[in-house]
Amino acid sequence: MSKLFGIIIGLLILSLILIIHEAGHFFVGRKLGFKVVEFSIFMGPRLLSWERKGVRYSIKAIPLGASVEFAGEYSEEEGAAQNIEGNFFSQAIWKRALTMLAGPFSNLIAAFIAFILLFSINGFFTTIIESVDTNSLANSAGIQAGEEVLEFNNYKVNTDFDLRISSSFIDAKENFTIKTKTPNGEIKTYNIEPKTEKTYKLGVQLNLDEDNSLSIAMIDKNFNPDASKFVLGDKLLEVEGEKITADNMQSLLHKHGEKGSVDIKVLRGSDTVSLNIKLAEAENILPLGLELEKNNNALGIVPHALSYMWSYTKGTGAILGRVITGNLPASDALTGPVGIISTLGTVATQSSVNLGIKLLNLLSLFSSISLALGIANLIPIVPMDGGQLALLLVEKIRGKRLSVKAENIITIIGLVIFMLLFVFALGIDIGRIFK
Repeated sequence: MSKLFGIIIGLLILSLILIIHEAGHFFVGRKLGFKVVEFSIFMGPRLLSWERKGVRYSIKAIPLGASVEFAGEYSEEEGAAQNIEGNFFSQAIWKRALTMLAGPFSNLIAAFIAFILLFSINGFFTTIIESVDTNSLANSAGIQAGEEVLEFNNYKVNTDFDLRISSSFIDAKENFTIKTKTPNGEIKTYNIEPKTEKTYKLGVQLNLDEDNSLSIAMIDKNFNPDASKFVLGDKLLEVEGEKITADNMQSLLHKHGEKGSVDIKVLRGSDTVSLNIKLAEAENILPLGLELEKNNNALGIVPHALSYMWSYTKGTGAILGRVITGNLPASDALTGPVGIISTLGTVATQSSVNLGIKLLNLLSLFSSISLALGIANLIPIVPMDGGQLALLLVEKIRGKRLSVKAENIITIIGLVIFMLLFVFALGIDIGRIFK
C-alpha cells in the first residue's frame, strides 16, 4: 500500500512541475493575445471539463503531465492560420518566442523559489573548509581548515555542488589537484594521489528506523551470496558481541573484517537470530574528507540560489559529457521518468524519516527536477521548446515560415530522437529495478 501511495505522490509532484511549465505557456500566450483552445491537467480521456471566456479547461484520467493548445498551432494547411486574429502563426515572431520561452522560464523560476525556501530553512554551505577528516585524502595532502576551495582539477568551484560534482570524478589511477586560498589570501595548489583501502561489506542496504536501529532494506546476493542468510526487515543488533549503531557499523566491519566472516545477531520479528556471515571485500578510494562551513546569513540566500542553479546546470553538462565520451556509464548518471517517480515516491514514504525532513527532501527534489526540466526543454530538438525556438530563428532569417511539409519532417525526426532517448532512459530505469 505504501509503495502505491509513493507512486501516486511521485506522479503528482512530477505533474505539478509539468503543470507549472504549461501554465507559463498559457498565461504569457493569453497576455500576448493568443487564442487558447484548451488547457488540460493530466493526460488521457477527459474526466471533467468546463469552458470559461472561450477556453476549455479539462482534468483528464491519467495523473501525469499537462498541456495547452493554441488555436491554429497544429494546422496542416499551408498558411491556414495566417492572418486569423488570435491564431498561433498569425502572431509576431517575438510573441511566439516569448510564449515558447515562458514554459522553461516558469520551471526555472519555480526551481529558484524552491531553492530559496530550502536554503532559508536549512542554511547553505560555503566553499570554506570547516574541518578535514583524519582518514582522508585531504588530510594526507596537508589541506587545512579555514582554506577556501577555488578549483578541483581545474573545475571552478563556486558552490558545494561544484565540489561534489568534480570530486565524484576522482579516478583511483590518476592524481588530481585542488587549488585553495588561505585566510591571509595565499593561493595554494595541492597535488593529490588517490589512495585505496580495503573495505568489508555485508551485501545489504540498510534503513535507519525511527528507533535509530538499522534494518535490512535490500539484499544483494550477486555482490555477496552469503547475504541471502538475511531476511528483509531484520534489525541488526550486534557484530562479534559489540552493539551496532548507525555511527559504528562500518568501523565494526572494518575492525573484524580480516577474519573473513563475522557473527551477527539480528532481531527477526520477536526472535533473536544468530548468523555467521562471510564478508565481501572491496577496494574503495579514501574519501576526500572536506567538511564545508555552513552559512545562515539571509542576505546570501538569493545570490547563492542563483550560483547553485548555475552549478547544477554546469555539473549536468559535465556529467553528460563524461557519458558521451564513455568515461561514465549511462546507468550511473541518467534517470528516466520511472526513476524520477520512484525516487519521489520513496522519499515521500520513508518510514524512518520524520515529516519535516521528508518535506525538505521533496522540496530539494522538486527544485532539482524543475531546474532540469527547464534546461532540457531548451534543447533545440522538436518537440522541445528549444526546437520550436530554432524554427522561429529560421523563420526570422528566411523572412517566412518553412513549409508545413518541411516542418512536419523536422518534427518527425525530432520525435524519433526524443522517443529513442525516452526508451533509452526507460531501459536504464527498468534495468536498475531488476538489478
